[in-house]
Amino acid sequence: MMYFYHTCDEYGLPAWQEFIFACALYPGDTEFLQSVEPETKYQISRLRSHPCLALWFGNNELVQKPEDILENENTKAHYLQLFYELLPQLVSTYDGHRPYAPSSPHHYQDFDKLYSATVVGGDTDFRDV
Repeated sequence: MMYFYHTCDEYGLPAWQEFIFACALYPGDTEFLQSVEPETKYQISRLRSHPCLALWFGNNELVQKPEDILENENTKAHYLQLFYELLPQLVSTYDGHRPYAPSSPHHYQDFDKLYSATVVGGDTDFRDV
């Protein structure tokens, strides 16, 4: 994987990094969030020195099934806690200068426009263009 980043650095190609969350809902309990934190810190520290790294995404395609996330207040709260609170705070703390978006793709209309200053606006992902 590091070959990818070194090659992008060498040729001036921008790359984004998604965290390890994809295509499923995740718990938001304290034990789970505490297990996420060291892995996230490690990945940010490992990749932040690459000039090619342009953007961090919290997950891959979870927002494609909003009815699952919005099924009840508990699933919505867990989603928001992980992708709108914990991960952007860790990116801000351990990287500090690259933007973060909760999901790839990420659209402005997600979850009643619940955004913080550390969360960027939106992308449409290449397949959505």
